[in-house]
Amino acid sequence: RPEVVLDTPFSDAATPGGSVDVVVHGFGCQQVSLSLLLVPASSLPDSWSFASDFNDILDEKGLARILDTATTLKKLEKQKCRGLTIWEQPDPQTLLQLHGKIPDEVVGEFCLVIAADFDHHWSKQKDPDPDVSPQAHATRIRIQNHYTARANDGDMVIRSHSIKLFHAADRLLSVLPAKQPEEVVPELPSPAEKTPELPGPAQVPELPSPAPELPSPKPEDVKASKATEALTAVKTNATEE
Repeated sequence: RPEVVLDTPFSDAATPGGSVDVVVHGFGCQQVSLSLLLVPASSLPDSWSFASDFNDILDEKGLARILDTATTLKKLEKQKCRGLTIWEQPDPQTLLQLHGKIPDEVVGEFCLVIAADFDHHWSKQKDPDPDVSPQAHATRIRIQNHYTARANDGDMVIRSHSIKLFHAADRLLSVLPAKQPEEVVPELPSPAEKTPELPGPAQVPELPSPAPELPSPKPEDVKASKATEALTAVKTNATEE
């Protein structure tokens, strides 16, 4: 059965807009097409775990659910595999880098998965005899969307999908919203100091009230005063003589 082998799994933190890089190679095949997928954790079957093989636990509906809900980060079409046997020398060109970017709107818990389609060109035949589609199990697990075959003399079963899924990380990825830059709130100016109260208009001291008018002298008093002045004058003259 063809496989995807992880050379460099993804192990960094995941954020919207962040990059995802995985390096893999195809093994046991001639040609492979790859898709790097973010699969929502809610789409995984109950029997799933990192120790399980997707291709053993998924039926047609389960595979369709994963593919329909996944976000595709990167695709590579018709890439060269490392070979069909373990004895072939590794070719550096068979190392395949899947570099994707997490969309800004994607947030949640995900499983990073590689979907692989192997050797689909094996469906092409030239003058087959008899004129029937390929019958070998090795071919049918590659070219038929869903293939099942049971042994006649035992419990062995081949159950396969043409699109095969492989883990690309060893843990679920929690894609959290990117931290927003802290909003800088401008400092408000300190409240203006209160304007000192201006002194009120100077108080003008009250002037003393005018002296009360003296009563006019009576006529008889005036006459007496004149007589007194005349008598005083006579006495003064006499004294001087």
